[in-house]
Amino acid sequence: MAERIAAIAARAEAKAAARAKEKAKKIGHISTGTVTSSSPKVLFVSKKERERRKLEREKRAVEEAKRRRADLETRHKIFVETSQRRSRDHRRSPNNRNREDQKKRKRATTSRSSAQEAEIEAIREQYMGIKSRKKEKKKKKKSRGKNFVFDWDASDDTTDKLNPLYDTHGGPHLAFGRGFVAGVDLREQRKNSKYLEALIEDRQKRQREMEESMSLSREERERNDLARKREREAVKRDAERAKEQVKKQLSVFDATVQWRKKKLDQMTARDWRILREDFNIRVRGGRAPHPLRYWSESNICPALLKAIDEMNFKDPSPIQRQAIPVGMSFKDVIGIAETGSGKTAAFVIPMIHYIQQLPKFMRDRTPQDGPLALIMAPTRELAQQIEREAERLAKYCEMKIVSIVGGQNIEAQGFKVRQGCDIIIATPGRMLDCMENRYVVLNQCNYIVLDEADRMIDLGFESQLNGILESMATLLKAEKEEELEQQIASKTNGSVVVNYRVTSMYSATMPTEVEDIAKKFLRHPVIVTIGDKDSRVNMRITQNVIFMTEAKKKKKLVEILRRNEGPFIIFVNIRATCDVVRRVLRESHYRCGVLHGGIRQDAREAALQDFRDKRFPILVATDVAGRGIDIPGVKHVVNFDMSSTIERYCHRIGRTGRAGKTGIATTFLTEKDESVMYDLKQYLTKTKQDIPRELEKNPAANKFPGAAEGGSKTR
Repeated sequence: MAERIAAIAARAEAKAAARAKEKAKKIGHISTGTVTSSSPKVLFVSKKERERRKLEREKRAVEEAKRRRADLETRHKIFVETSQRRSRDHRRSPNNRNREDQKKRKRATTSRSSAQEAEIEAIREQYMGIKSRKKEKKKKKKSRGKNFVFDWDASDDTTDKLNPLYDTHGGPHLAFGRGFVAGVDLREQRKNSKYLEALIEDRQKRQREMEESMSLSREERERNDLARKREREAVKRDAERAKEQVKKQLSVFDATVQWRKKKLDQMTARDWRILREDFNIRVRGGRAPHPLRYWSESNICPALLKAIDEMNFKDPSPIQRQAIPVGMSFKDVIGIAETGSGKTAAFVIPMIHYIQQLPKFMRDRTPQDGPLALIMAPTRELAQQIEREAERLAKYCEMKIVSIVGGQNIEAQGFKVRQGCDIIIATPGRMLDCMENRYVVLNQCNYIVLDEADRMIDLGFESQLNGILESMATLLKAEKEEELEQQIASKTNGSVVVNYRVTSMYSATMPTEVEDIAKKFLRHPVIVTIGDKDSRVNMRITQNVIFMTEAKKKKKLVEILRRNEGPFIIFVNIRATCDVVRRVLRESHYRCGVLHGGIRQDAREAALQDFRDKRFPILVATDVAGRGIDIPGVKHVVNFDMSSTIERYCHRIGRTGRAGKTGIATTFLTEKDESVMYDLKQYLTKTKQDIPRELEKNPAANKFPGAAEGGSKTR
């Protein structure tokens, strides 16, 4: 097709040049006087003028040819795009159904809906005595005196005005959810009942009246009064004893205290359910073990417990309570929790425990056969942060940990791996490069963790992840759950079955690509979710959204820095804006660091470390620092540029308010951010934050993206 276009363009240029040549020839004949006698009077033109006109004609001819060629190319491009779109639509259409089939389905749907409406109308007529307003009016004269239709209104009910019985509404004390029939707690009613005491007092009163009528002696009446007194005291003692017994029985339902007071062997299924409810732990999928109550009750080795104690982990976090027992039982796990919830320790602790259980000969041959475990992370900073956390946890376990990330010498990293290491923490791109260059082999790597899996998919690492997982020499567990449980049991019993892979995946969301990886490489995973989608929203962050113009951002940023307490992280969208913000801060006498993808790896590490060490209170960064990186003590996040998606916004502000602390997030919003205004308003409403008036009244914030003009839609 391209050759045909070129040939057509060449012919057009040749024709234009020929026409120009003929015109020039005619003008030359006229100028030299070679005309017929019938020709009009000829004006002679100078040679310079002829040359100028000739150049203009040639120039116009060339421009005309170029225009035609561009027109042909545009038409060809439109033709190709239309053909591709038609073929794509043709492929996507299920079973190539034609329009006639669609019309038939539409008619069938219409007939079904009309049949359903007729059926509903018949049921209404049978049970209520009316069909519809129109039919009722038509048959009103015919059915007069035969059918009675009571169209009562709620205001016509006067029973509460006529009968004083309706003035006070009594009812049983219900206890729904505690396992009682009809929600009535009979034991509680017995405890509060004084019927027996009132009955005895009434009976004794009648006995006294009868004795007085019988004219008994004083001694006999005193003796009878003493017996009645003893009877009343006995009844009171029995009532108190019954109350104590009921109180003990009701203490079972004190869900916030009961499981903490019980011993581990006394825990019931109800207690474990209450424990999960207390920490908002939801478990789906495979057969999950019970959650972890205390560190001392786990099977973690003493060396690892000592490191945990030094890191001041008093009690496990919710994700750690459930994910650690699942990982230590050699089951695949998918963990979903909010940022700053302790996910790193949730997968590093089971990994270290797993390596501790392996035979010594496997650890001795790591220089030849590669590492025993692998952790994949989307960014260099997150990989190095996991490395630091893993080294602190493995401090007393004699374990070698190596990180492989971009921006560093690949040969030096390969040399460290060839010396032998137990755990490799890597980014997908650099890990695949090391494997292709034979720096790393995965012959005995049985434990792999994918941290921030959805982020790795967003960054385009899907093919690298598939390549790494498929190149592992170990075997996946069985598809059938019973066989899988037998394989896990044989492994935990100490047999030599060590080639079955354990895969853990931690992700904030589950897009289609992540689900495909999970279906392909995970076997009956236990899905651990901390809270539902709404409860995972970080409610500890105060979000301030300021509507402004682009020109006022710099002045407002300096004002916020002066009025609030740091450390601060300032997020921008592009690298060039980082330099602009840094220049503004330096002019205002603020020291800051810069972090974006265009900086060398050693400079990025130095900037992060200086910010952690509080050598400067401000860090200006792009989204490279917006996810997974844990920087303790960040009190304020400023979105100098609003992110393009609400997911990135969530991860940006998640750099503050971590590990149970509170934080502040300030966002500058302009008219250019219309594409994310709707989602931002919904997120602010969900987190119970104040919505600025400009955002609330903006049409883009009240219209679902993609909805028709003038209409709104809610998700």
